[in-house]
Amino acid sequence: MSRIKGCRIYHRIYSTPSSDVNQPSQPYSVLLKANHRQGALIFESGVVAELTSSEYSSLSQGYSKISDACACLGVLVTRPGLLAGGVDIRINESISYLVLVTDCRSVGKLTNFEVFQIRAVHFLCLRQANFEEEALGEIRKFLSSGAFYFSRNVSNDCPYDLTLNFQRQAEIFSKRFLVDNNDLTDPFRATICDDIHSLADTDLRFLWNRGLMSYFARAGIRPQEWTVSIICGYFKDSIVFCGPKQARLGIVSRLSAQHAGTRFYARGVNDEGDVANFVETEQVFIYYALINSH
Repeated sequence: MSRIKGCRIYHRIYSTPSSDVNQPSQPYSVLLKANHRQGALIFESGVVAELTSSEYSSLSQGYSKISDACACLGVLVTRPGLLAGGVDIRINESISYLVLVTDCRSVGKLTNFEVFQIRAVHFLCLRQANFEEEALGEIRKFLSSGAFYFSRNVSNDCPYDLTLNFQRQAEIFSKRFLVDNNDLTDPFRATICDDIHSLADTDLRFLWNRGLMSYFARAGIRPQEWTVSIICGYFKDSIVFCGPKQARLGIVSRLSAQHAGTRFYARGVNDEGDVANFVETEQVFIYYALINSH
């Protein structure tokens, strides 16, 4: 079972839901409250917006809690024409689902972040309660296969960007250290955000929930503040002894999301120059304050 609860989900049903998803009776409202963030997100009538702490406090009184979740991966928008699960209903328009990690397992730590393996996900319909499309079962099985990982900072529980290797993190820190905060003409200021784990710094080659995050970006909301970045691959760490002292050795393999697939469908190089099923494997050796990455 999971050892963390990164967010809480609340909903409000204004009236009895219609049995036909194509003709919902009244707006269905969902609140997403992240433990590491002030305020909340509200989803209603196909729109998402950020709430301040005071707005959340006054509005949440009319909502009931659905469940806790380990993390939020983003929002999946399905295309029209899919069948509803368990019933023969053709859906005439796209429906949005909040994708939540409901079960995960801690698989190790490196420096100040802890890595979790995703074991189960849930798709919460943002149109009406207790509804899910048949096609989502395969996506759930894929995300729950044990090949996906995310990470959190152990000191403040904030999401940690696992797509970045230690060398790239050091490069980003070096650039920011050299930037003069008073120089508004510095070219770095236009691309570098407030924190190292911003979407501008994320290695998009290994970000597997980029499409799910785009729902927030289109609404003017910073995805990295409400979601976690997931990688597909492998993670393992262990304690090694250097004489009487201890060190930590870790390995992180990241499968590229740019040109992935079975060998029958994904071979060679695509039109963008992405190699099929490219994997970056990073070996990390940590000895007190010394970090060696290769």
